[in-house]
Amino acid sequence: MEEFHQLATCQGVEATMTRAHARSVQELRNTVKETLLIGKDSSSTTSKRTSIIVASYSRVALGQTGDGHYSPVAAYHAATDSVLILDVARFKYPPYWVSLEQLYEAMIPVDGKLQQSRGWFVLTTSSSSCSEEEAENRRPAKLVPLAGEPDICPLGTVKVQYCKASHTRLKTSVDS
Repeated sequence: MEEFHQLATCQGVEATMTRAHARSVQELRNTVKETLLIGKDSSSTTSKRTSIIVASYSRVALGQTGDGHYSPVAAYHAATDSVLILDVARFKYPPYWVSLEQLYEAMIPVDGKLQQSRGWFVLTTSSSSCSEEEAENRRPAKLVPLAGEPDICPLGTVKVQYCKASHTRLKTSVDS
């Protein structure tokens, strides 16, 4: 989960990571309801924050093949207390509904590699519509290493080649 958190941060996304063992199913429910309602007020003319939830869970706990998995939560159905999972492995599982309780329980098993439970992320950007340049400028340049510096971002190779912020920093360091 820490790597996912870092990858999101490297893309300029505000990521809040929550481990399931430290929270209750009610806290997950509240987070789902609050997050899926952000930005839905069409009467507002102010800049909207766009948020999504990504669940990190054990497929085994849901009776599926494989184990650790990440997928976005797309919707909440209050009458059945269920969430719609948009499985990112569409070739394997189409989108499906699962009870919030079952999803929470699938987050509890300890990840064998890290010896911690899985959980969820709330990923937030400041605006859902911006130009390519504005999106690029949102990326935290401090995470883009200068040539020869150690790479602190898992996407460092890509970012050094393609991130406009890194080119600006490289020009500045060469020119001075």
